[in-house]
Amino acid sequence: MKIWGAEPKVGPSEYSVFKARRLPSGEEIAPEDWALIHTVRERVTVVDEMLEINAFDGKKKVILNYTAPVLDDRGALQGAIVVNLDITRRKEAEEQLQHTLDSLRKAVNTTIQVMVSAVETRDPYTAGHQIRSADLARAIATEMGLPQDKIDGIRMAGSIHDIGKLSIPAEILSKPTKLSEIEFSLIKEHAKKGYEMLKDVESPWPLAEIVHQHHERMDGSGYPRNLKGEEILMEARILSVADAHSQCCRRGGSYGVT
Repeated sequence: MKIWGAEPKVGPSEYSVFKARRLPSGEEIAPEDWALIHTVRERVTVVDEMLEINAFDGKKKVILNYTAPVLDDRGALQGAIVVNLDITRRKEAEEQLQHTLDSLRKAVNTTIQVMVSAVETRDPYTAGHQIRSADLARAIATEMGLPQDKIDGIRMAGSIHDIGKLSIPAEILSKPTKLSEIEFSLIKEHAKKGYEMLKDVESPWPLAEIVHQHHERMDGSGYPRNLKGEEILMEARILSVADAHSQCCRRGGSYGVT
């Protein structure tokens, strides 16, 4: 039987000399379970099977395996086509990229925690509000079945969505009586100020834009840009609901829902 695309140094009956594992499970492949064996015996095509193998030079390699039967006009098996694509370098690059992303997430998370502390130290009425909003937004996103990466971004944005209040005079934030119209207009600037603080922060998520939009409303009645409907990020829509709920449920505070 002819094997196109490969000239094995051993026959299929001696495949036990090879050591290979399926990815991502890491399950070791038994000699009788190789894709080529299934192709020859069952006449099936195997596409994009990812394997980690011990190569003849002793090094581990990651390959994409493709096997297909070759049949004649009567359907009789004449041989098989085998294609093994070495993707070791690609996998190494993907792992390095994932490591970089993980490091970036940790760095962003540390920065976020510093920002959270700064806001809540300056504005006693905000104490705990951002975390409550973030937790509720994450729960909503999870219930909606959003991807985990998007859920993580919503939680992160929620924990700093009021960062722009650092630019507002402390006496306004902590004022125990009703705010004047001018004072309330200054409070409403915090979404835009938050965007300006975060727009140059490198992050896997659109944190700055989520913060910018978290007071927009579906009917266009929100601020600061009167966005509506699909113009508003899904993450910002979820956060706006969580933010409003947290504000309504909190006790104390001079400016109510902002």
